[in-house]
Amino acid sequence: MSIRSLRILTSSFPAFGVLFDTIQKAKTDFLALFFVLIFLFQLIMVISHIFFGSQEESFAFVPYAEMTLFKMILGDIDYLKMEKANKKVAVLLYIPFVIIFNIIILDIFASIVIRTYDNMRRKKQIITEAMASIIA
Repeated sequence: MSIRSLRILTSSFPAFGVLFDTIQKAKTDFLALFFVLIFLFQLIMVISHIFFGSQEESFAFVPYAEMTLFKMILGDIDYLKMEKANKKVAVLLYIPFVIIFNIIILDIFASIVIRTYDNMRRKKQIITEAMASIIA
């Protein structure tokens, strides 16, 4: 469905065609990134449920822990509750979680788009050079 949406947007907004084509070509890389993110998120969710669940209500059940971590990604962070529940693990869980999901993931997303665009540009350049040599 998202691929169809990209095709419609490409035909509707030709100026954004390069961006939409790049995103469409990088779909396998984005899918792999999505699965890695889901795995890391689930792993951190289980760890947070184990270490904070018995003492903190927002981690008491797995769905609660999942929602709390999702809120943390969006910036709604109540670090003091985590620290109150388990001071040592709070620092070890919070810092990598924020770094992974707020900084590294954006960089990986941007690098996938840039790499795919560069590959598309190189292929177009090779084809253009080949056509020029054929014509010459």
